[in-house]
Amino acid sequence: MSIEVGSSRWQELVREGIARDGNRNWFLGDAALEIAPMGEDGAHNGSTEKLEQYANLVGVEAKSLYVYRAVAAAWPPVTRLTGDTSWKVHQLLMTPEKRTLIREGMTVTEAHRAAGHSTQGRTGPEADPEAKREQFRKLADDPDIAPEVDEWATERVVQRHADRRDAQQRPTRGDAKPFRKAMTEMELTLLSKLDALDHFANICRDINENEVDLDPETFGKLTAVAQQIVVEIQFYAIRHGLDCDLKVAQ
Repeated sequence: MSIEVGSSRWQELVREGIARDGNRNWFLGDAALEIAPMGEDGAHNGSTEKLEQYANLVGVEAKSLYVYRAVAAAWPPVTRLTGDTSWKVHQLLMTPEKRTLIREGMTVTEAHRAAGHSTQGRTGPEADPEAKREQFRKLADDPDIAPEVDEWATERVVQRHADRRDAQQRPTRGDAKPFRKAMTEMELTLLSKLDALDHFANICRDINENEVDLDPETFGKLTAVAQQIVVEIQFYAIRHGLDCDLKVAQ
């Protein structure tokens, strides 16, 4: 016999699921913080190597460990709502301006809305093709996909970390031009991924403008590409201690 939604057993399974997932993620995040406190990445002190080795030993992806660490740093133990509020909700509301929005029992969907993320376009496996095509059109037109991401790249990565770049070319005597700065490998990686996301957004718009009839499989592949690029951008940003609050239609 299946369990009815909202039944006592249902509620019990929900609480247990939240607890088990949260306990694991919070533990790994706290452990990663103990191994390498925030701010130590890229300082040539072995922090990256230690975290990646730890991730390998405990059987998690290194990029996941960096996320757990960032969430744990944003939410010290005394601030966490671990009773009936999932770890994922804490992750979605981890930035300083959003932490005050959290509340007991908040769902992931509610957290997305509170954070200003789009909750439209969450299509399940049984959604009809036309619905998926419509959601793809929304994704293609979503201003968060390219313009906002590009703005984030220039403002939060390039300008904010300009003082950390090494001088690539110094002006000759009498040359009034400002120094040209060499971008770090991390910044180049971020910007290359942002360029890829922008290129993808342009492809989306071309498809949308020509009203291409997308089949469900193609739709899934295209949206997966966008999500993967954003995940990689967030991973690199978190790994190098940058603020990263990208929004993308889910």
